[in-house]
Amino acid sequence: MNLSFFTSKTALLLITSLLINVALMVVCISLFTMAQSFYSDYRHFRALKIGTSESSVLETTEPKANETRIVLYGDSRVQNWIPFPALDNTTFINAGINGETTTEMQRRLEHDVLRHKPDIVIIQAGTNDLTASVTRGIENPQKLVNDMHQNMQYFISTLTEKNIQVIVTSVFPNNTVNMTKRLFWFDTLITDIEASNKVIEQFTQIPGAHWLDLSSVFYNAKNKVNSELYIDTLHVNPAGYREINLLLKELLVTIVE
Repeated sequence: MNLSFFTSKTALLLITSLLINVALMVVCISLFTMAQSFYSDYRHFRALKIGTSESSVLETTEPKANETRIVLYGDSRVQNWIPFPALDNTTFINAGINGETTTEMQRRLEHDVLRHKPDIVIIQAGTNDLTASVTRGIENPQKLVNDMHQNMQYFISTLTEKNIQVIVTSVFPNNTVNMTKRLFWFDTLITDIEASNKVIEQFTQIPGAHWLDLSSVFYNAKNKVNSELYIDTLHVNPAGYREINLLLKELLVTIVE
């Protein structure tokens, strides 16, 4: 047999295999870039002011005698809030919408909150603005953070000016970021949340506004996030909400009295 024939054939197979692998790598990089760009555009879109909103369809009635009406206002962390604190003569209205930024929330303040004539509004928001700001490829991420701060200040001032008591909870810290999200996010979300909480807390230093620091719920003695209270990177399980409710109920009782 001709040894040079086999050598040539082997070389051809190796070259072909290399070319195929290079082509596959180019395709994978291209698909990843497209996915990253799509995700970036999606998060940026969610953080922009975009016309009229599709607010929640929430029925309302006139408040009953001796009834305390409380609206929970925010994103998926409000939408998933189960159970509510146990309080007598209290009606809770859930005005949380999954995925919303504070900019989107502005558009439904009248319909989803003020229309229900609440005595108290509980706000848990800002997470989606902050996840947008840490998304790779976002232009001017600090503007998204600044806009969120301004939106939170707007909610607090608008509600308190209408003699509505406002409770702003600290933005929940995120759980461990999985590998999929690490492809799209910079690894600064938890520190950005902590920094924003310090800013937002200052907005509650006015009559009628209250700051509820939830760090004792979400951080353990080693100052690590209590992962057992989460169902994923951002969302809390019922055990987490029960822990939140214990602190929230203590504050609500002082306000209602």
